[in-house]
Amino acid sequence: MTGTPVSITPVSWCNSLRNTHSIEFLENQATVDEICWVSEVFDDIAAKTQSKDFIEALHRIHDKLPEEEGKLIEPSIKSAELAIQ
Repeated sequence: MTGTPVSITPVSWCNSLRNTHSIEFLENQATVDEICWVSEVFDDIAAKTQSKDFIEALHRIHDKLPEEEGKLIEPSIKSAELAIQ
């Protein structure tokens, strides 16, 4: 891929989560690598959005991932859950 790299920040994800397209992208189009990469900011996204839909989507995504990658994002999901409580 050529061109300028896209930088995803918690703010950009929070802004995009105001509609369901970002969750749909994560669930249906994102690669395993993209999901693992974005998982680094799951807690920031959850804290800013306070979205239970986002947390539910993370669990659905987790269930679809291969076991190894699923284990990698489990701590990020737990942090995200704590961020909205």
